[in-house]
Amino acid sequence: EVTVLTTSDSRLGGSFNYNGNTYNGYYNFFNIKSNCSNCSSIYAGYAYEHGWNSPYKGIYGGASFMAKNYIAINQDTLYYEKFDVSRANGSYEHQYMQNIAATFQEGGAKYKGYVDGNKSYLDTAIEFVIPIYSNMPNNAVTAPSIGNPNNYLSDLKVNGNTISGFNHLVQNYDMTLESNVTSVTIDATKINSNATINGTGTININSNKQSTTIIVKAENGKVREYVINFTRKENSNTNNNNNNNNTNSNNNNDSNTNNNTQNTIKITDALNNTGYKYNNDELYGINLNTNITSLLNKFSGYGNNVQASIIDASNNNVSSGILRTGDKLRITANDGTKQYDILIYGDPSGDGNVTSLDYVKIKNHILGRSTLSGVYYKAADIDKNGSITSLDYVKIKNHILGRTTISQGG
Repeated sequence: EVTVLTTSDSRLGGSFNYNGNTYNGYYNFFNIKSNCSNCSSIYAGYAYEHGWNSPYKGIYGGASFMAKNYIAINQDTLYYEKFDVSRANGSYEHQYMQNIAATFQEGGAKYKGYVDGNKSYLDTAIEFVIPIYSNMPNNAVTAPSIGNPNNYLSDLKVNGNTISGFNHLVQNYDMTLESNVTSVTIDATKINSNATINGTGTININSNKQSTTIIVKAENGKVREYVINFTRKENSNTNNNNNNNNTNSNNNNDSNTNNNTQNTIKITDALNNTGYKYNNDELYGINLNTNITSLLNKFSGYGNNVQASIIDASNNNVSSGILRTGDKLRITANDGTKQYDILIYGDPSGDGNVTSLDYVKIKNHILGRSTLSGVYYKAADIDKNGSITSLDYVKIKNHILGRTTISQGG
């Protein structure tokens, strides 16, 4: 933990402040943290609190801490110090490692130590403790590609202006163009300099409904797509008055027909126009990072006959950001008002993304530590078989690792 530090570091006997006083000569070789809120070093603070005022005490005390809190509960390998996977011998409630690559890096360092210092040990029988998971692949999984995984944009512009509602986490945008627009210029700025971008430059607008995709490829090869959906207004000069020579009576009949059509728009008509799926309770089939504005814009074409709003889990009206499991679509049409839960598979945490937090939610439900219910239960049922099982656990893990993608279809 501290091999790269100098002796002036507070963990190796250097000076530090503790509750307003200056001390030195304390040792914490294991980087164990204190809860001290008025320390210049929480690590030196821990050594001071436990009287580790010599290298021997620092080594013995840190080793004893590891023995009691980790090794004694079988959290006794670099892998188990990082990952909470135990079920048979009680649950690992904490992590010693924070670096996700620590098992690979530090395991390699230990191997090199044996090669350089005691190579004969490698010729003896060595016991490896390796966790076995359900549904593991038949062949060993290759190591991930080397390189920075950042494939986010910091800015996305159309004709020199940042697109409305841009957020690096949001991947879908809707934009309205004037009727005379025949091309647009797209510029994108990447967060990481080692990523590459395709899809920018001048884009010809050939129809009134058109989409374009900007592809960001990270240094490690992982791809993220940003989609802009363009809607070009109808040409106001187009002759919309058919049969101009019709009698006033016929014109009145046409007007009445249009009014009757406008007055009979149902909620299901408006929902069908969105392209999303729905049942009596939920709206689903929604891609991750879908912008709230893009959903609400799908109802705006109905004018005053249809009104839609998004209400979050705290019962607040929201008009920006991304859609999340647990948000509610409240829609009013000529046949009344109805509310639908937003359902995004793989998002039982309700933050609109699929992350390790969702992984933990599913795991804790399976282990009985906590319970998911309602739309959050359905979001965790990734294989859509009516129950939350280890298969859902594996599916969300594979999605996070980039091996597969969770389907949002029914």
